[in-house]
Amino acid sequence: MRIGPSLPKGALSWVPYLLKRVLRDRMRREAPLAVGDNFSVFVDDEGRLLTCGSDNYEDGEFVLGHAVDPDANPDDDRAIGPPTLVPSMQDRRIVSVAASEWHCLALSCEGEVYSWGKGDFGLLGHADGRARAVPSRIESLSHVESIAVGFSTSAAVDADGRLHVGSGNSPHSQR
Repeated sequence: MRIGPSLPKGALSWVPYLLKRVLRDRMRREAPLAVGDNFSVFVDDEGRLLTCGSDNYEDGEFVLGHAVDPDANPDDDRAIGPPTLVPSMQDRRIVSVAASEWHCLALSCEGEVYSWGKGDFGLLGHADGRARAVPSRIESLSHVESIAVGFSTSAAVDADGRLHVGSGNSPHSQR
């Protein structure tokens, strides 16, 4: 990474600026695969989103991204054996995925971010805080270049270098 003799416009310190650059560059190089507690999320060679593993209805962990049967027993886990195409995302080309124990993010080649899973703590980036069984676009984000998730956090870096973090009760942004 090359740096100039002075701080870039808007940067207050070299350390946060360089950390964001390293994080963004590292996330661009990562393979399109993520693993959660009992599931995996994949992107195939054609940019299609696939998942396998198990959902836990009782805990509201809808991490497979497939529609939930309204008549399903909430005490049962739902399992998908081989990696299976997520139907609601078949018309999107995905370039990156991220997963934690309870939620997932997918980044499209257009810079759109989709989230699904447990909605607590603002994890999914939607104002309502509800769980989502299928991927839903985060309307407040665009031109995103990289994504990451942690135990109770979701993060995205956009083309302008802004870091967007979803944790607590709502998403927020910082440069």
